[in-house]
Amino acid sequence: MIDSIMDSETDWPLFQGSDADLIEKFKALDPSCQELYVRLYQRKYMWLAGDKIAYPNIATDLSSQLDTLFSEGFLDCTISCNQNSSVSLTVAELLHILPLKRAKILSKYLNINCNTKTEIVRFILNLCNNRQPNLFSHSREVKIKAKINNLLGPCYRVNADRKNVFGRCMLVYDAVSGLFQESTSSASSNPGNNKPISRCTPSQFSNILLASMNKVIYPNYEVNVTTPMFSNREELLAYEKACNYLADVRHAVETSEYKHALEICLEAESNSQLSEELMERYSSLPKFARRCTPTSVYIRIKSFKFEILQRLKRYELACDVLRELLNQNITTTKRGYWFERLALNLEHHLKDPKAAVAVIADALKDSKVLPSYHISLSERLSKLKKNKIVVSISADEGLKPLLESQQITITGRLLPKRTQTAKARFMKRVEENGDMILCSVEELALDHYRENGFPIGLHAEGSTFLSLFSLLMWDIIFISGVPNVFRNIYQHLPLDFNTEDFYLSRKSLIDQRLKHIQEWNGPDFNCNAHIRLIWKHNRGVRCTSINWDLFKSCESAVDLAMCIGSKVLAGVMRYIVTNPGYTRSGLPDLVVWQPSPPKAKIVEVKGPGDQLSAKQKVWIHTLISLGADVEVCRVEANASRKL
Repeated sequence: MIDSIMDSETDWPLFQGSDADLIEKFKALDPSCQELYVRLYQRKYMWLAGDKIAYPNIATDLSSQLDTLFSEGFLDCTISCNQNSSVSLTVAELLHILPLKRAKILSKYLNINCNTKTEIVRFILNLCNNRQPNLFSHSREVKIKAKINNLLGPCYRVNADRKNVFGRCMLVYDAVSGLFQESTSSASSNPGNNKPISRCTPSQFSNILLASMNKVIYPNYEVNVTTPMFSNREELLAYEKACNYLADVRHAVETSEYKHALEICLEAESNSQLSEELMERYSSLPKFARRCTPTSVYIRIKSFKFEILQRLKRYELACDVLRELLNQNITTTKRGYWFERLALNLEHHLKDPKAAVAVIADALKDSKVLPSYHISLSERLSKLKKNKIVVSISADEGLKPLLESQQITITGRLLPKRTQTAKARFMKRVEENGDMILCSVEELALDHYRENGFPIGLHAEGSTFLSLFSLLMWDIIFISGVPNVFRNIYQHLPLDFNTEDFYLSRKSLIDQRLKHIQEWNGPDFNCNAHIRLIWKHNRGVRCTSINWDLFKSCESAVDLAMCIGSKVLAGVMRYIVTNPGYTRSGLPDLVVWQPSPPKAKIVEVKGPGDQLSAKQKVWIHTLISLGADVEVCRVEANASRKL
């Protein structure tokens, strides 16, 4: 990774002064020190006892490597010959590191009758925090601290400033992953310690290490970088700062610290104004490149902000933030969601249904709102009509009537509510031995179709079609010649895959391939042979758009594709590739088929009380329009619920 950055004429100038010096210093380290540092970098940001750091594949005794890394400034240390460079920890921080076995030795030394570490820590902290000062209180704390240090020995932690520099390297090398896979687990691992600012994900290094050991194989493609991800160092630092704010907001939300999350959002806003100039530059970039701009990250933070305000029941302010987001006229899959939340807040929380109607009217006229949100907003408008709210627009304005599939109902034995889980709501009898086992509604549906002429079935939702798409489009997905979508050798997909740019950059090739898929085994292209070829040469290659384990064999994938039908398959793939971002969800749960004569059925399964979502209605309409056999299978409970 570092070699790639240093060799790049566009990336290396982003690292100036102390950053470049540090990277050069790291390059000069012994390989064993470099490998140890990478291992420690991947671990949670916390203090580690030196004798607990063990990597036999690097060296049986790591004391020399640890000393070198500390002396070069890559690690912090609690005990050192040079007291000026060692870090002094509080008693609470030292107790946090101390393992139970050594904590019991400490309790015996202090004559404390406690068995658990929690009890030992609580007793010692109360002892040190005794509010009755005397001549011996300070010396007692010093002695306790010295004893803990003696029990622990030197403890090490990755230096925060150095970690930030390598975090910036990761942002340059893999900016998209740096944004979407931030590691928040390191936040406040130890009480009272400052965590490093950079949010480089450990999985990025893990992937590189696994690839170097040939345990992970990435697709074969050509790295083609013509434009730097960041135009200058200032833009890189601004992006890093925005990512830091976003990671902190996420962590606060995940831990339900909503007031703190709001404070971070306000601080982020005060440090970055989304000016018209910035918004224009953001809009001028290809969609896949927009994700790696400070503007994109601050928009995500603002989107978090209204969610946080809703959690705090501050609905008026939440509506103000939603209006700000909508007024920026941003093209995003979230736009319909913002309209939906604004209408809901106005109707239910602020008791202003007329304002909600006005918002829905604006949404139905907005060309950037996705079809599924048009449907859900129209349904909300219909409810307002039923509640005798004056509505000046039609709920069906601008909407074509959706095709509906046929429905069937099957029954099963429902588990008592207290024993249900998200995946297991029913039970069924195993024919071989008569045992009763727990199962999901989808498993019951698969059994039903197996008994009714469809012996093979998959419950994979959108993954089924996306996997077939990847097999049939593999060579186009990883084609050379599209600039800036492959920026390093550790990518499982091009950066523009989930954006409109993917289709626009390869339009002629994709259109031609879709035509070939519709013909299936035509004179110019044989789809069966193509699937077999891609499977043979790429089976097991890491690519997140395909689930290799979904099919028992290559022939299973070929059979499924032929049973679905070339017209339906080509139509679904065109819809996916021309409507990226939101078409990956909403596809029906099951695909069931029989190889001979070839036929398939696409099934959406609904349990008791479940309803079709707007996205699912859109997909069912699309599939029926293409000529697919689509069915909604509703699973109801038998009259008896007893086990």
